Amino acid sequence: MNAINSRKILGKLYNADLMTSLKKLNVETRNKVRAIFTSDDADAIKILNKLRRDLPVRRLLDVETAISAFHGDASILPENFPTSFQTHESYVRLDPLQLNKHLSLVDVISQKEIAKLESYIISIGRLNQAIVNRNFFAANNEIKLIVDQFGFSHFLLRKIVLIRELYLDDTQDEYLLDLLNEAVSNSKVIAASVMHCYQEEQDYLGIKRSIMGLANRGDDNKYTRDISRLTFHVHAVDSNELNDLIQSNLQSSLLDALIIIKVNARLIDLSKYKYITKLIEQLESTSPSVDEMVSLNGDDEDTEYLFIKQSSAWLESSKIINYRYLIDHFYDSPDSDYFKMTKELIELAGSEIRSKDIESLLSPAKLMNEIGEKLHSAQQKGGVTRSAIFNYLVFTQQSNLVVSEEQLYQLMCQTSALDRTIHVTSMKLILPMLQSNESKLIFRLLIAKKSRSEIDHIPLKSLMEKILKAKYNGSLVALVENMSIKSEALAFYLYETCNEDFIARMTRVIKTTKEITETRAALHSWRGEYSGENLYLDRARNLKINSQINKIRGEIDDNRIYVDTTRFSEWFVDNISSQMGSILLILDNNNDLSQIENPQLIDLIDKCFNEFCTNSFFGIASYLGRRIRHGTFRGHLYSSVINNIENKYSSLITNSHIEPKWLEWKSSYEQRVMGIINDKLYINSPQKKSGFLYPNLRDSAKKMIVTKCISTIIEHFEIAGNIVGTEAIIIESCWRIAEVDLKKFNSYIKSQKPHLINGSVIANLNNLNLGSDGIKQAKEFERELQSLISEKLNTICTWFKKPQSASPKASLSLLYKAVVSEVQQTYDNFNPDTDFIESEDIELYGGVYHIFYDALYVIIFNAAKHGKPEGNLTRDFNIIDSNDKKSLYFCIHSEIKDSHTESYVSQRLRVLPDEDINNAQVIENRSGIKKLHNLQIMDNKFKVEAVDCKNRHVVTEFSYELGY
Repeated sequence: MNAINSRKILGKLYNADLMTSLKKLNVETRNKVRAIFTSDDADAIKILNKLRRDLPVRRLLDVETAISAFHGDASILPENFPTSFQTHESYVRLDPLQLNKHLSLVDVISQKEIAKLESYIISIGRLNQAIVNRNFFAANNEIKLIVDQFGFSHFLLRKIVLIRELYLDDTQDEYLLDLLNEAVSNSKVIAASVMHCYQEEQDYLGIKRSIMGLANRGDDNKYTRDISRLTFHVHAVDSNELNDLIQSNLQSSLLDALIIIKVNARLIDLSKYKYITKLIEQLESTSPSVDEMVSLNGDDEDTEYLFIKQSSAWLESSKIINYRYLIDHFYDSPDSDYFKMTKELIELAGSEIRSKDIESLLSPAKLMNEIGEKLHSAQQKGGVTRSAIFNYLVFTQQSNLVVSEEQLYQLMCQTSALDRTIHVTSMKLILPMLQSNESKLIFRLLIAKKSRSEIDHIPLKSLMEKILKAKYNGSLVALVENMSIKSEALAFYLYETCNEDFIARMTRVIKTTKEITETRAALHSWRGEYSGENLYLDRARNLKINSQINKIRGEIDDNRIYVDTTRFSEWFVDNISSQMGSILLILDNNNDLSQIENPQLIDLIDKCFNEFCTNSFFGIASYLGRRIRHGTFRGHLYSSVINNIENKYSSLITNSHIEPKWLEWKSSYEQRVMGIINDKLYINSPQKKSGFLYPNLRDSAKKMIVTKCISTIIEHFEIAGNIVGTEAIIIESCWRIAEVDLKKFNSYIKSQKPHLINGSVIANLNNLNLGSDGIKQAKEFERELQSLISEKLNTICTWFKKPQSASPKASLSLLYKAVVSEVQQTYDNFNPDTDFIESEDIELYGGVYHIFYDALYVIIFNAAKHGKPEGNLTRDFNIIDSNDKKSLYFCIHSEIKDSHTESYVSQRLRVLPDEDINNAQVIENRSGIKKLHNLQIMDNKFKVEAVDCKNRHVVTEFSYELGY
């Protein structure tokens, strides 16, 4: 320590306030406090944490007073009445105290500051009255007085943002705007979370999900996460979480700590804390009536929604706290990770509900106890409270809930966001109780929209087909049009659900691929005409044009690389959406949405593309291993060429002059083909440096696509006010980014033609003593070989492209025959019987199509490679009903080689516990059976029932659960 720093510290050590504080401490504690002054930050924090843990509350307060007196404005402890908004991570996170000790400390601090806090609360009362009286000039003046006398708080920030939203006069005092600019100057998330929540046009649930899903970086952003959530979900799950919230709110201000304790008083015995109890009772007395708060937003259909969005400005009111408890837990996704549906939660949330059934929920009677006429009127015109109560009734009554078709249509007109807030399991329990198919359709639509699970689309599809055939002559558009008359929200749900993938599954009413495109285009047209939005009309026109282009090209949907976009979307929602939403909120708040090269957004797109490429379950890497490296590429480019040539020109190539050249050429050809497989057909990585697909954005062409992607996302955000549906933009952009490398790889494949043909080895065959017929056949042989290789390379180039928009589908028997045919390219002596006609075939589509394709390929390829040459292959499939569920069951029997014993084959089929199954699709070697088990990990509806050897046959059985 240099002399200047020593003098500064000694000077501080002898200031009067500090000396007074130190005198209150015993010698041992005083020395430890002095050690905090002279230690580096890390050691000082360790000493302070030990003192906080060991000292009783009043001695701890003396220690903290001394530390604050020494450090002044640069204290390592937050101020009780801070002189600026605490909107960033200003302090090192100290170890938490036990809750009772923490509360005792707040109580003792409150006792010490009682006079100032009581004056503060009186000022809050004047501010509240000025707001509800719409006297914003007086409100501004009161805020100035509060800032001058009592400092800043998140409580005050919420009041300021509320005033800014309510005040319509453009000449509003710039003082409040200056305060907001100060609040966002250090960290924009905390201030932006309030500002966007209170704005009329912003999507409340979308912003809530973004804020509640902020990336957890531990103590590095614990304060930001805790304070940002106050606007959306201020209720603690348990005493441990409350303890964390108190610590964070104390950093914001002493008043904020009192507010968070008041909100979560249900978790505390307040009788133990005299001064906390006294102050929160005084805070209660400052709150206006709920009707006065509601009246601030007028008297129209948006009043309830705006009131709820802005209600966190009134957390001093116990009536608001109780009301928000219902809304915050039942107007939200029930599977959110920031609350748990406990018995206590359900009882407390339902304690104010007056409507006990659907009939009373739809009646003009009051929905809740102890509410005024203004809130009652707002609830009748709005949809939030009714949605929360409906979700509560569904969750608590389940199959006992009685609801008619007419009531359901009424509900859909008088609720909001049910597709984002229902409890799927409870809704399914009500389904059997519904009397009409259209009632079930409404429930199925909500369930499918909320769950995102493919299995929930299957019964919806079947039910919709039944209704379409019975009432609408198979016309999906007619159903949507009729539904829009009864409920616009339902019609929009149906429109969004019926994308091309879903329509492709409706095989009972949609018979051809052409109809898939035409139906979706007609739905786009309906949406555009109904709403007057040209965006949808443009989509319809573009879809029709693309359909015509594909028809002319004669293309079919037979791509070999694929990405399971449903699983990618789930990954995006779980891992990226909250971060992206937060970044866009911050940019919007700073008027920086023009930042299409924002590094944070680029980083998120980079993460998305990396996962899109490398994920071993749903990414390109998985399908590259399953579809191409595991036999298909070699079978197509090597085996089928060699088998074709050797069968057709056997007499020529066995000629003693030609055979050496042919064997030399074949060996060279195989090495080159295997070189491509082993080196190029991978995602590029440090382990596979020659892999053709680079899972990053370093290419300049990729960067241009990313810029356009971000621009489109921002446009979507500006129009919609949220990022719901952004994953579709990301998926389309990821394919475009991937196409940069795919096109390069196709060029590479084409460039391999002269190397693969390797003409010098087999050139000049006509110079050999072959006779005229032999020379003629040799020339034909050369042309055939070159033509075959060119044809195969051209076909391979079609594998490496973005899949068609329509969902792939095929009958199970056709898929079986196709896989057998594909395997025969590698093993031409593999010739199982495929000349059969199924009496009742099964259509596969979407995810099920891909699972069965990959499972059949593994089983049939292994049978051809390891089984008895020209042995029998038999298969059997059917649908089995069991435990109220249906499963598609498949069994294949293949003969083993005569030279193999059953025990040897069984050993080969066994997958050991320590073997890596998770990466089976992306790691080559003896991984055929492991790939089959990997499919089971990827999709829990797929089950490997048996892989065994008995009676000289390998028996492979698997099933796929179809649902109810």
